[in-house]
Amino acid sequence: EDKVVAYQQMANVNLQLNNQKEAIGNLKDALKDTKEPTEKVKINRQLVDIYTESKDFDKAININQKLITDAQKNKDTKTEIEQLQSLSSIYLKKENEQEGISALQEAYDLAIGNGHTINAKKSLDLLVQQYKKKGDTKKVMNLYNDFMDRLETLIKSDSSLIDSKLFQVNEDKISQLEKERALKDELVRKKNNLNYLLIG
Repeated sequence: EDKVVAYQQMANVNLQLNNQKEAIGNLKDALKDTKEPTEKVKINRQLVDIYTESKDFDKAININQKLITDAQKNKDTKTEIEQLQSLSSIYLKKENEQEGISALQEAYDLAIGNGHTINAKKSLDLLVQQYKKKGDTKKVMNLYNDFMDRLETLIKSDSSLIDSKLFQVNEDKISQLEKERALKDELVRKKNNLNYLLIG
């Protein structure tokens, strides 16, 4: 893994020196040496960014599609959604509007269907942006209405939101118990003081 980090650092230096070809080579070497799936995704995303920046869209699209396929195999909907959003961005930069919107719609549907509120909202915003450019206000309104209709179900099924709500509820309970304990301690202290007065 140290070797992988070294390759990534070399890639970053080469990018700063505007040497994209060397940076790509470094990242490909890092990919060969890493076994960690999340690290592979991260490195591939860096490659996608470099290829996109240098307008080598087909290579960026191929890597992105492979990441989507891998995410589907691993049932990793979060990564799949993020890669669909990335793929859409590349298609739009390539001026392939239809494919770009199609990938975004797929990301939106997947996010809605799997309880990913934040990614659903992000995909919605990107879709709305595209339809506004086209002047299709009807489609924009339909998207907003669809999102609002499904929002309550989406929030209920989003485990990341449920976890944070549960955490907040537990924090509130702990805080309440601490207050009650402090009050009990205060009452015991006052009772003891009263007893001393009565005895003394």
